[in-house]
Amino acid sequence: MPDKQQVIASWFARVWNAGDESAIRELMAPTAQFHGLPTEPGGPIVGPESFSPYFRLFRGAFPDIRIEVLRMVSQGDLVAAHCRVTGRHTGPGIVEKATGATVAFEGMVFAEVRNGQIQQGWNCFDAQALYTQLGQSAPEARADGKSAGRPSASGSDAASSCDARIGVVQAVYKAFLAGDVEGLLNLLTDDVTFELPAMPGVPLGTLYRGKAGVWQFLADRAPVLTYTAFAPGTFVSDRGHVIVVGETAGTVKATGKHFGYQWVHHFEVTPDHRVRRFHEFMDTHALVAACA
Repeated sequence: MPDKQQVIASWFARVWNAGDESAIRELMAPTAQFHGLPTEPGGPIVGPESFSPYFRLFRGAFPDIRIEVLRMVSQGDLVAAHCRVTGRHTGPGIVEKATGATVAFEGMVFAEVRNGQIQQGWNCFDAQALYTQLGQSAPEARADGKSAGRPSASGSDAASSCDARIGVVQAVYKAFLAGDVEGLLNLLTDDVTFELPAMPGVPLGTLYRGKAGVWQFLADRAPVLTYTAFAPGTFVSDRGHVIVVGETAGTVKATGKHFGYQWVHHFEVTPDHRVRRFHEFMDTHALVAACA
């Protein structure tokens, strides 16, 4: 039986980079559900037959697409992959006409793998960066805070709670939500980095360095957003990395517009149990649209 990370690596190498459509049926379970893809904003794509048209559309628009897996972590049946997508838009699809634009954007894929096949997948890519590089406006974002579902660790959450790395990340969220800045900073290394996606029109930086930088991030965020929901869901820990899937809803203070989106957070945790790096992946268009 193939290793679970090997299944995901094969998915990107064979299906996307090599354009082998036959590999979709081999690596995707017949009843698999894929969430977060732009062709199905109201629900998941179910099964290889429903996924193949999306595959043809996207690869037709980007015949030279390449998806590089920058890092992977796994726990039980769950695999998280941080990916970088590059390609040139030379065919119709995604937007009405080929633009000739070269694109590069990043995202996270979170997958449940059993019996050598993907059973469920959750996609969180920087759609705003894609459409901006194509010189287009992204489709209307959902602002109701609802998502198409999120992964369940199938009983592994309770076991994971004993993992000290996950405990540190949970403490970070607790301090953040309580407004306990001192408690939050005590959980970070002196050289910590906070990295956010670029979001045109959203008055937040993309990289904050050190504890002073994190303090600045909190100061930048406070006058911009009001959260009505912030819910970390599944936690996966592997070799100093913690991946968290959750969702957020709220209001942009300046515009009064509501937003809602699913996110993936990647933490690097040191052996002495402090956070050295935080990287957020999210539907950037949700906030861009709410700030406009």
